[in-house]
Amino acid sequence: MNKREKLLNKLQKIEPKMIEHLENIENKFKLVLLRKEKGLMKAFSIFLKNFFNIDLKITTRTFFNRKINIYLADQQASGLYFFGALYAEELKITKFIIKNLKENDIFYDIGACYGFFTLLAQELIDIEKGEIHSFEPLPRIFNLLKKNALLERFKNTFLNNLALSDSCGFANFINRERFRDSGGSSLIFQNIKPGEQIIKVPTITLEEYTKNHKPPTIMKIDVEGAEYLVLKGGEKLLKEHKPIIIMEFGLDDLHKKAVNFLIENEYKMYSLDNEGDLKVIHEEDINKIFEGQLKYDANYVFIE
Repeated sequence: MNKREKLLNKLQKIEPKMIEHLENIENKFKLVLLRKEKGLMKAFSIFLKNFFNIDLKITTRTFFNRKINIYLADQQASGLYFFGALYAEELKITKFIIKNLKENDIFYDIGACYGFFTLLAQELIDIEKGEIHSFEPLPRIFNLLKKNALLERFKNTFLNNLALSDSCGFANFINRERFRDSGGSSLIFQNIKPGEQIIKVPTITLEEYTKNHKPPTIMKIDVEGAEYLVLKGGEKLLKEHKPIIIMEFGLDDLHKKAVNFLIENEYKMYSLDNEGDLKVIHEEDINKIFEGQLKYDANYVFIE
Protein backbone atom coordinates (compact mmCIF):
# COMPACT_ATOMS: atom_id res chain seq x y z
CA MET A 1 0.00 0.00 0.00
CA ASN A 2 1.54 3.33 -1.07
CA LYS A 3 1.34 6.61 0.87
CA ARG A 4 -1.79 7.84 -0.91
CA GLU A 5 -3.61 4.56 -0.35
CA LYS A 6 -2.66 4.65 3.34
CA LEU A 7 -4.01 8.20 3.70
CA LEU A 8 -7.29 7.28 2.01
CA ASN A 9 -7.56 4.19 4.20
CA LYS A 10 -7.11 6.28 7.36
CA LEU A 11 -9.80 8.70 6.17
CA GLN A 12 -12.16 5.83 5.45
CA LYS A 13 -11.84 4.64 9.05
CA ILE A 14 -12.77 7.99 10.61
CA GLU A 15 -15.42 8.98 8.06
CA PRO A 16 -18.36 7.16 9.76
CA LYS A 17 -17.67 9.05 12.99
CA MET A 18 -17.54 12.33 11.10
CA ILE A 19 -20.87 11.59 9.42
CA GLU A 20 -22.46 10.72 12.77
CA HIS A 21 -21.11 13.95 14.23
CA LEU A 22 -22.62 16.05 11.42
CA GLU A 23 -25.96 14.28 11.71
CA ASN A 24 -26.14 15.46 15.33
CA ILE A 25 -24.55 18.88 14.84
CA GLU A 26 -27.62 20.73 16.17
CA ASN A 27 -27.84 18.61 19.32
CA LYS A 28 -24.98 20.05 21.40
CA PHE A 29 -25.69 17.80 24.39
CA LYS A 30 -25.52 14.66 22.27
CA LEU A 31 -22.32 15.87 20.63
CA VAL A 32 -20.71 16.21 24.05
CA LEU A 33 -21.77 12.65 24.86
CA LEU A 34 -20.49 11.34 21.52
CA ARG A 35 -17.10 13.02 21.86
CA LYS A 36 -16.86 12.39 25.64
CA GLU A 37 -13.81 14.11 27.21
CA LYS A 38 -13.06 15.99 24.01
CA GLY A 39 -16.67 17.16 23.85
CA LEU A 40 -16.44 18.55 27.37
CA MET A 41 -13.17 20.31 26.59
CA LYS A 42 -14.66 21.85 23.47
CA ALA A 43 -17.69 23.06 25.43
CA PHE A 44 -15.40 24.55 28.09
CA SER A 45 -13.34 26.38 25.45
CA ILE A 46 -16.53 27.89 23.98
CA PHE A 47 -17.59 29.04 27.45
CA LEU A 48 -14.23 30.77 27.97
CA LYS A 49 -14.42 32.44 24.57
CA ASN A 50 -18.03 33.58 24.78
CA PHE A 51 -17.94 34.98 28.30
CA PHE A 52 -14.32 36.05 28.82
CA ASN A 53 -12.91 36.27 25.28
CA ILE A 54 -10.21 33.81 26.31
CA ASP A 55 -8.88 31.53 23.58
CA LEU A 56 -7.77 28.07 24.64
CA LYS A 57 -4.87 27.15 22.37
CA ILE A 58 -4.09 23.46 22.09
CA THR A 59 -2.00 21.10 19.97
CA THR A 60 -3.78 18.18 18.35
CA ARG A 61 -2.85 15.83 15.49
CA THR A 62 -4.08 15.44 11.95
CA PHE A 63 -5.25 12.05 10.70
CA PHE A 64 -1.83 11.75 9.02
CA ASN A 65 -0.15 12.27 12.41
CA ARG A 66 1.12 15.84 12.08
CA LYS A 67 0.93 18.18 15.06
CA ILE A 68 -1.36 21.14 14.45
CA ASN A 69 -1.95 24.08 16.80
CA ILE A 70 -5.49 25.45 16.94
CA TYR A 71 -7.74 27.73 18.96
CA LEU A 72 -10.17 25.17 20.28
CA ALA A 73 -13.32 27.33 20.44
CA ASP A 74 -12.98 28.28 16.77
CA GLN A 75 -15.56 26.62 14.52
CA GLN A 76 -12.79 25.89 12.00
CA ALA A 77 -10.97 23.80 14.61
CA SER A 78 -13.75 21.33 15.44
CA GLY A 79 -13.04 18.74 12.77
CA LEU A 80 -9.30 18.96 13.42
CA TYR A 81 -9.77 18.47 17.16
CA PHE A 82 -12.26 15.61 17.03
CA PHE A 83 -11.05 13.74 13.93
CA GLY A 84 -7.77 15.23 12.72
CA ALA A 85 -9.43 16.34 9.48
CA LEU A 86 -11.86 18.87 8.06
CA TYR A 87 -15.34 17.47 7.73
CA ALA A 88 -18.45 18.04 5.61
CA GLU A 89 -17.65 19.13 2.04
CA GLU A 90 -13.96 19.56 2.91
CA LEU A 91 -13.67 15.79 3.19
CA LYS A 92 -14.24 15.46 -0.56
CA ILE A 93 -11.51 18.03 -1.22
CA THR A 94 -9.15 16.11 1.04
CA LYS A 95 -9.72 12.94 -0.98
CA PHE A 96 -9.33 14.80 -4.26
CA ILE A 97 -6.02 16.32 -3.17
CA ILE A 98 -4.68 12.98 -1.94
CA LYS A 99 -5.55 11.37 -5.26
CA ASN A 100 -4.42 14.17 -7.57
CA LEU A 101 -1.66 16.28 -6.02
CA LYS A 102 1.60 15.32 -7.74
CA GLU A 103 5.05 15.33 -6.19
CA ASN A 104 6.17 18.18 -8.50
CA ASP A 105 3.07 20.36 -8.17
CA ILE A 106 3.17 24.02 -7.11
CA PHE A 107 0.26 24.20 -4.66
CA TYR A 108 -1.28 27.51 -3.56
CA ASP A 109 -3.37 27.32 -0.38
CA ILE A 110 -5.35 30.56 -0.48
CA GLY A 111 -7.18 31.07 2.80
CA ALA A 112 -4.97 28.58 4.63
CA CYS A 113 -6.33 29.10 8.17
CA TYR A 114 -4.46 26.68 10.51
CA GLY A 115 -2.86 24.99 7.53
CA PHE A 116 -4.56 21.61 7.23
CA PHE A 117 -4.27 21.54 3.43
CA THR A 118 -0.78 23.06 3.61
CA LEU A 119 0.36 20.21 5.87
CA LEU A 120 -1.37 17.61 3.71
CA ALA A 121 0.38 19.02 0.62
CA GLN A 122 3.71 18.82 2.44
CA GLU A 123 3.12 15.09 2.86
CA LEU A 124 2.47 14.61 -0.87
CA ILE A 125 4.81 17.05 -2.64
CA ASP A 126 8.50 16.23 -2.95
CA ILE A 127 10.67 18.85 -1.20
CA GLU A 128 13.11 18.88 -4.12
CA LYS A 129 10.51 18.91 -6.91
CA GLY A 130 7.45 20.96 -5.85
CA GLU A 131 6.39 23.85 -3.65
CA ILE A 132 3.60 24.98 -1.31
CA HIS A 133 2.57 28.65 -1.03
CA SER A 134 0.08 29.51 1.72
CA PHE A 135 -1.82 32.75 2.29
CA GLU A 136 -3.49 33.67 5.59
CA PRO A 137 -4.19 37.34 6.45
CA LEU A 138 -5.27 37.00 10.12
CA PRO A 139 -2.15 37.64 12.26
CA ARG A 140 -3.03 35.31 15.17
CA ILE A 141 -4.08 32.45 12.91
CA PHE A 142 -0.99 33.02 10.76
CA ASN A 143 1.25 32.67 13.83
CA LEU A 144 -0.19 29.21 14.44
CA LEU A 145 0.18 28.37 10.74
CA LYS A 146 3.89 29.19 11.06
CA LYS A 147 4.24 26.79 13.98
CA ASN A 148 2.32 24.08 12.16
CA ALA A 149 4.18 24.29 8.83
CA LEU A 150 7.64 23.31 10.20
CA LEU A 151 9.52 25.57 7.80
CA GLU A 152 12.90 24.39 9.08
CA ARG A 153 12.03 20.95 7.70
CA PHE A 154 9.87 21.84 4.70
CA LYS A 155 12.10 24.29 2.83
CA ASN A 156 9.72 24.24 -0.13
CA THR A 157 6.91 25.93 1.84
CA PHE A 158 6.34 29.69 1.63
CA LEU A 159 3.98 31.38 4.08
CA ASN A 160 2.38 34.76 3.44
CA ASN A 161 0.59 36.85 6.08
CA LEU A 162 -1.52 38.73 3.53
CA ALA A 163 -4.65 38.49 1.41
CA LEU A 164 -4.67 37.83 -2.31
CA SER A 165 -6.88 40.37 -4.11
CA ASP A 166 -7.18 42.38 -7.33
CA SER A 167 -4.81 45.13 -6.15
CA CYS A 168 -1.65 45.57 -4.10
CA GLY A 169 -1.53 47.64 -0.94
CA PHE A 170 -3.73 47.45 2.16
CA ALA A 171 -7.43 46.74 2.59
CA ASN A 172 -10.02 46.60 5.36
CA PHE A 173 -10.72 43.04 6.47
CA ILE A 174 -13.51 41.66 8.67
CA ASN A 175 -11.98 39.62 11.49
CA ARG A 176 -14.59 37.19 12.86
CA GLU A 177 -12.38 35.48 15.45
CA ARG A 178 -14.34 37.09 18.28
CA PHE A 179 -17.40 35.11 17.18
CA ARG A 180 -15.44 31.83 16.88
CA ASP A 181 -15.44 31.97 13.10
CA SER A 182 -11.93 32.75 11.88
CA GLY A 183 -12.73 31.02 8.58
CA GLY A 184 -15.59 33.45 7.97
CA SER A 185 -13.24 36.46 7.97
CA SER A 186 -13.17 38.25 4.64
CA LEU A 187 -12.30 41.22 2.46
CA ILE A 188 -16.01 41.33 1.56
CA PHE A 189 -18.22 43.39 3.85
CA GLN A 190 -21.47 41.49 4.02
CA ASN A 191 -23.55 40.04 6.89
CA ILE A 192 -21.56 42.09 9.38
CA LYS A 193 -22.44 41.52 13.04
CA PRO A 194 -22.24 44.25 15.71
CA GLY A 195 -18.86 44.05 17.43
CA GLU A 196 -16.97 42.41 14.60
CA GLN A 197 -13.45 43.76 14.29
CA ILE A 198 -12.23 45.57 11.18
CA ILE A 199 -8.47 45.32 10.64
CA LYS A 200 -6.08 46.45 7.91
CA VAL A 201 -4.28 43.67 6.03
CA PRO A 202 -1.70 43.79 3.24
CA THR A 203 -2.90 42.65 -0.16
CA ILE A 204 -1.17 41.40 -3.29
CA THR A 205 -2.30 40.09 -6.65
CA LEU A 206 -1.42 36.70 -8.06
CA GLU A 207 0.25 38.52 -10.97
CA GLU A 208 2.54 40.45 -8.64
CA TYR A 209 3.28 37.51 -6.35
CA THR A 210 4.32 35.24 -9.21
CA LYS A 211 6.87 37.77 -10.44
CA ASN A 212 9.10 36.39 -7.68
CA HIS A 213 7.63 32.92 -7.17
CA LYS A 214 6.71 29.94 -9.29
CA PRO A 215 3.14 30.08 -10.63
CA PRO A 216 0.67 27.53 -9.28
CA THR A 217 -0.26 24.29 -10.97
CA ILE A 218 -3.12 23.79 -8.51
CA MET A 219 -4.89 26.25 -6.18
CA LYS A 220 -7.33 25.86 -3.33
CA ILE A 221 -9.33 29.07 -2.82
CA ASP A 222 -11.51 29.61 0.25
CA VAL A 223 -11.80 33.34 0.89
CA GLU A 224 -15.44 33.91 1.86
CA GLY A 225 -16.75 35.89 -1.08
CA ALA A 226 -13.47 37.41 -2.29
CA GLU A 227 -12.87 34.64 -4.85
CA TYR A 228 -13.51 36.95 -7.79
CA LEU A 229 -10.91 39.42 -6.48
CA VAL A 230 -8.32 36.64 -6.27
CA LEU A 231 -9.09 35.43 -9.78
CA LYS A 232 -9.22 38.93 -11.29
CA GLY A 233 -5.80 39.66 -9.83
CA GLY A 234 -4.45 36.61 -11.63
CA GLU A 235 -6.29 36.72 -14.95
CA LYS A 236 -3.15 36.70 -17.09
CA LEU A 237 -1.66 33.90 -14.98
CA LEU A 238 -4.78 31.76 -15.39
CA LYS A 239 -4.66 32.13 -19.17
CA GLU A 240 -0.96 31.34 -19.40
CA HIS A 241 -0.52 28.59 -16.81
CA LYS A 242 -4.04 27.14 -16.47
CA PRO A 243 -3.82 25.83 -12.89
CA ILE A 244 -6.40 23.46 -11.49
CA ILE A 245 -8.64 25.47 -9.14
CA ILE A 246 -10.49 24.07 -6.13
CA MET A 247 -12.95 26.73 -5.03
CA GLU A 248 -15.62 27.08 -2.40
CA PHE A 249 -18.59 29.26 -3.24
CA GLY A 250 -22.04 30.15 -2.01
CA LEU A 251 -25.20 30.80 -3.98
CA ASP A 252 -24.86 34.56 -4.20
CA ASP A 253 -23.99 37.10 -6.88
CA LEU A 254 -20.37 37.51 -5.73
CA HIS A 255 -19.63 33.83 -6.07
CA LYS A 256 -21.59 33.59 -9.30
CA LYS A 257 -19.35 36.33 -10.67
CA ALA A 258 -16.28 34.26 -9.79
CA VAL A 259 -17.71 31.14 -11.44
CA ASN A 260 -18.69 33.06 -14.58
CA PHE A 261 -15.19 34.54 -14.72
CA LEU A 262 -13.69 31.05 -14.85
CA ILE A 263 -16.19 29.81 -17.42
CA GLU A 264 -15.44 32.86 -19.60
CA ASN A 265 -11.75 31.92 -19.34
CA GLU A 266 -12.53 28.48 -20.77
CA TYR A 267 -12.50 26.53 -17.52
CA LYS A 268 -14.82 23.57 -17.09
CA MET A 269 -16.62 23.01 -13.79
CA TYR A 270 -16.71 19.73 -11.88
CA SER A 271 -18.34 18.61 -8.65
CA LEU A 272 -16.78 15.98 -6.40
CA ASP A 273 -18.46 12.72 -5.45
CA ASN A 274 -18.05 11.15 -2.01
CA GLU A 275 -14.80 9.51 -3.10
CA GLY A 276 -13.28 12.79 -4.24
CA ASP A 277 -13.63 11.95 -7.93
CA LEU A 278 -14.71 14.44 -10.59
CA LYS A 279 -18.21 14.71 -12.05
CA VAL A 280 -18.60 17.14 -14.93
CA ILE A 281 -21.09 19.99 -14.60
CA HIS A 282 -22.38 21.04 -17.99
CA GLU A 283 -22.36 24.78 -18.65
CA GLU A 284 -26.13 24.91 -19.08
CA ASP A 285 -26.54 23.45 -15.58
CA ILE A 286 -24.47 26.07 -13.75
CA ASN A 287 -27.31 28.61 -13.58
CA LYS A 288 -29.63 25.84 -12.36
CA ILE A 289 -27.29 25.29 -9.39
CA PHE A 290 -27.43 28.98 -8.47
CA GLU A 291 -31.22 28.99 -8.91
CA GLY A 292 -31.60 25.99 -6.61
CA GLN A 293 -32.84 23.64 -9.32
CA LEU A 294 -29.84 21.32 -9.04
CA LYS A 295 -27.89 20.02 -6.04
CA TYR A 296 -25.37 22.46 -4.58
CA ASP A 297 -22.16 21.03 -3.09
CA ALA A 298 -20.25 24.13 -1.81
CA ASN A 299 -16.87 23.09 -3.29
CA TYR A 300 -16.11 22.60 -6.97
CA VAL A 301 -13.08 21.96 -9.13
CA PHE A 302 -12.31 23.99 -12.25
CA ILE A 303 -10.02 22.65 -14.97
CA GLU A 304 -9.21 24.25 -18.33
